[in-house]
Amino acid sequence: MSLQERIAVESRKENWVRVAKEVIQNNELDNLMELFLGDNKRITQQASAIIMTIADLDIQLFQPKVDVLIHKLDDNPNPTQKRNIFRILQFIKIPKELDGKVINHCAEILSNVTEPIAVRAFVMQVFYNQTQKYPELKEELLLLIQENINRNPSAGIKSRGNKIINKLRR
Repeated sequence: MSLQERIAVESRKENWVRVAKEVIQNNELDNLMELFLGDNKRITQQASAIIMTIADLDIQLFQPKVDVLIHKLDDNPNPTQKRNIFRILQFIKIPKELDGKVINHCAEILSNVTEPIAVRAFVMQVFYNQTQKYPELKEELLLLIQENINRNPSAGIKSRGNKIINKLRR
């Protein structure tokens, strides 16, 4: 059975964990990444569940893939891809040469209130991580978070935003 067939079998956590372990064991992460970063939204969503399960098992497996993930952001990824790319990026080291690209994407997304809440919440953390390398960005991030809280006071935005605001003010 192909990887695509295995990820499509059923949408249950037990299946995701089983397939994630198989992907790791069989060195199929590159193949899974192709499915996740592809253009077929249904396949992307199916692959996404496995990608996130692998990230929960061993986030460092994505370190060698960081450039591919970041460059995908230039291709206007679908919300599932964008959410999970930023979910991964919040936990792995971003190479210095890609910092500017990441910061620009973060600022763009936080400036756009039509972006899904989960995407913006993960982006806040990624942007915060960048302020640890570039402290001069702290004020910009503070303003963007406050604007998000004021314009869309959802529980997710308020919770993540306030946590990061507290960190920035320390």
